[in-house]
Amino acid sequence: MFVYDSSGTFAVGIVDIKTGKTTVDIAGAGFQPAEKITLTIESGAGSTTLSTAAAVEGNLSGAFWVQNVELPSSVKTGDVLTVKATGDKGGIGKGPLIVVNKNTTN
Repeated sequence: MFVYDSSGTFAVGIVDIKTGKTTVDIAGAGFQPAEKITLTIESGAGSTTLSTAAAVEGNLSGAFWVQNVELPSSVKTGDVLTVKATGDKGGIGKGPLIVVNKNTTN
């Protein structure tokens, strides 16, 4: 599974935190066709379900891609997180996410 910054940098596994909302794009594979997928972000403090504008489900090949997924406001610079995709037919995918701040005015 790949998680990357929605701002167009395509740095896999790294997101530059923004003032306001920070978003990522997530792509994964290995799920069943039409498998409904729930995305969560995991840290030592627990798990938070990520909301998406559209339903996430595996395509005919069991892959998915969702854009502009907003990260919770609790995410901060220096966090090392796991983004997890859990399918309703048993599929599971995970990807790392490191949160950085390239703009010190944020």
